[in-house]
Amino acid sequence: MAAVGFVAAAKAPDWLEVARWGLGRRWSLLPHRTITHTWWVWWLAWGAAWFWLSPQHALFPFATGFCAGALWHILADAMTPMGVPVLNPFGRRRRLRLPVVGTDVGFGAASMAIGGVPLLLLM
Repeated sequence: MAAVGFVAAAKAPDWLEVARWGLGRRWSLLPHRTITHTWWVWWLAWGAAWFWLSPQHALFPFATGFCAGALWHILADAMTPMGVPVLNPFGRRRRLRLPVVGTDVGFGAASMAIGGVPLLLLM
């Protein structure tokens, strides 16, 4: 179930913005890469899952995987030129500059290496 939650959250920070297109413009309930792309929000959600759901609860693995998947998404977005907010969801965005990310192969390798960390936490 944790893997299902992880995959389900792969795009969660984007679709939780409730974005729509109309008349050639993007409209969303939340501005892009703000509150849904803030790491501490997902850590709080993960803490809430630990607090309200016992590890034996049927939804606990899914909730844990969902939060880990969202954190991985944010980490991947942090490697893009646009970056992500660090502390203030509506403040300046920062990017994670890795020298190997300059190519598609480098980005894929960095993503797989960094993505392994949340997966290890799920074990």
